[in-house]
Amino acid sequence: MTCNPEWPEIKEAARIVTEEGFVIQQRAQDRPDLVARVAKLKFETIIEELYKKQIFGKVAAYVYTIEIQKRGLPHMHLLLIMRSEDKVHNPDELDDLISAEIPDNTDPELRELVLKWMIHNPCGEHDLNASCMKNHNGKIHCRFDFPKPFQETSLVDDEEPKLRRRYDSRLDQQSPEFSHELAVYRKDKSGRRITRDNRHVAPYNAYLLKLFNCHKNVEFVGSTRAVKYLYKYIYKGHDCAYIKIVEEQKRINYNEPDTYIEGRCITPPEACWRLSGNELQKKSHVVQRLDIHLPGHYRMPDIVNVQEDLADTGIKESTLESYFKTNATKKQKEEANRLAGKDEEIIYHFYWQMPEHFKWIGRKSEWVERLRQINVIGRIHSVNFVAQPELYDLRMLLYHVNDATSFDDILKFNGIRHATFKQACLARGLAYDNSGSMVCRNRLCQKRLEP
Repeated sequence: MTCNPEWPEIKEAARIVTEEGFVIQQRAQDRPDLVARVAKLKFETIIEELYKKQIFGKVAAYVYTIEIQKRGLPHMHLLLIMRSEDKVHNPDELDDLISAEIPDNTDPELRELVLKWMIHNPCGEHDLNASCMKNHNGKIHCRFDFPKPFQETSLVDDEEPKLRRRYDSRLDQQSPEFSHELAVYRKDKSGRRITRDNRHVAPYNAYLLKLFNCHKNVEFVGSTRAVKYLYKYIYKGHDCAYIKIVEEQKRINYNEPDTYIEGRCITPPEACWRLSGNELQKKSHVVQRLDIHLPGHYRMPDIVNVQEDLADTGIKESTLESYFKTNATKKQKEEANRLAGKDEEIIYHFYWQMPEHFKWIGRKSEWVERLRQINVIGRIHSVNFVAQPELYDLRMLLYHVNDATSFDDILKFNGIRHATFKQACLARGLAYDNSGSMVCRNRLCQKRLEP
């Protein structure tokens, strides 16, 4: 979603009436504070429409980042994660939410908005110097892959769907059914008028386009690559411009901190956005990282890949050991209820579920049951299975064992205590023994080396 400098809220607030009754209409570039404030309100409105009013269905979570474009307009990248019951499963559901076609005159308001905001400008053979043109392995092409191929029906795919873009003979200048009334024209680099059709439409949602009156590209994604794109795109770094004049043949003293400060390029709307304390990113849920370590070790919170004995860290217990302690308390309560004849169900949670139901008190190193539910997700630290195979297997077990009171409990399965976490995984069917494949590979290597 891109800020529209012609929004009525901006124009109305930028209008000045003098004492003599003259009206001075300031432009958006004259009032970057208004641009930042109105854009912030618009972004909050779309979150309300999608997350609270659920116009696309029930949303499980969302994450967005804010980019300030070079021309100074705030730009929002928003990713919605839908609940399973409201995810898109077939082409009809996809067509109800997203369109990639030029509407006819039956809806003149929508048609005007699509032609104004959602038509991709001429590129490729019509303008090789367009901003979207990129050189990849010596081949120049549009990085958005326009024009798209015609598609009679939408195809839902886990990676990238193909939206419906039907051929319309009324928009084809070579067709005898060509209609000048419905034709869409744009000028190429030479100023010559060329026609546009459904292959050049950026996907949109009709309701949101009418509501916000700005460029609003709506896409369906089926992989986590969108999350990487969001953060890579906004945190790739800012534009820099730094010039220093020195005497001829004089050594240049390069000061990297000064170069960063002096060369950083910030537009007025971005400065107003930051001075107002507006966030550059936001998530619907808090993500709490959970410790993962072998018995007798603890991962330091601020030093990556460093493990120390608990006695040397000054920390009473890790989140994992406190999790075991919480389960032990539940076991004791369960036994007490059994002896007292009480029929009270004790619920055990998986380690990664703890932040949803319990609050971590760092100064006391303990889990305390939450009095009210908040949006929080637990994430166990990632482990490299090649560098730390035993720790990786422990992490795997924590996703499948929810009532362990110690590391020894995790090692047990069907009354047997296994010596390693790897063996415990094998016993539970969570891993496989690759010794057979290793033997086959070694034999194949020996056979190839034989004369």
